[in-house]
Amino acid sequence: MSSLLPKVDIARANPIEVADRNVRRFTVRALGENDGGAFKALRLEALRTDGNYFGTSYDEERELTSDQWRQRCKRDDGHCIFGLFDGSKLIGVMEATKCSEAEEGKTVLWGSAYLDRAYRGKGIAAPLYEARHAWSKQRFDFAIFFIREGNRRSTEIHRKQGAEHTHDEPKRWADGTVAIAQWYRTQLASPAPGTV
Repeated sequence: MSSLLPKVDIARANPIEVADRNVRRFTVRALGENDGGAFKALRLEALRTDGNYFGTSYDEERELTSDQWRQRCKRDDGHCIFGLFDGSKLIGVMEATKCSEAEEGKTVLWGSAYLDRAYRGKGIAAPLYEARHAWSKQRFDFAIFFIREGNRRSTEIHRKQGAEHTHDEPKRWADGTVAIAQWYRTQLASPAPGTV
């Protein structure tokens, strides 16, 4: 994580602001039930334009009710979706959910990351990664996640942040193809003395 990024106190879900080169203000905050409609619009856009990187399809998720979208945005100590806003428009999301299948320590699964195509390559998503990492570090020892093989941009970002590749497994993706899911792990908590 860059030391130039703002420090984030996600425990209170306080928004943070980041200015881009065009002097627009971007806000990062934890989503809540009232964000269900905005999350639905962005998620369906993600599945429509980049569906090959997700585990569910556009057709499956467009059938969800408004109440189901609100419930997906409901946060608690084991689940949070972080949103990046350009003014009032939701343009990016990252999800973190407690993993019940952890082998060691408390583990969080990072998933559902997406940034609107019009905003990519501008360096504005860094605080979104920072917010998810800060929230996760307060609650968990490790984060795990997978990336579809060939998604170089996502792989580069996570490797720069210290994620280590653990294994590969075949997965059927929403586009109907079977491709490799590359699993990664990030240590969040400092190891106990003498365990390194």
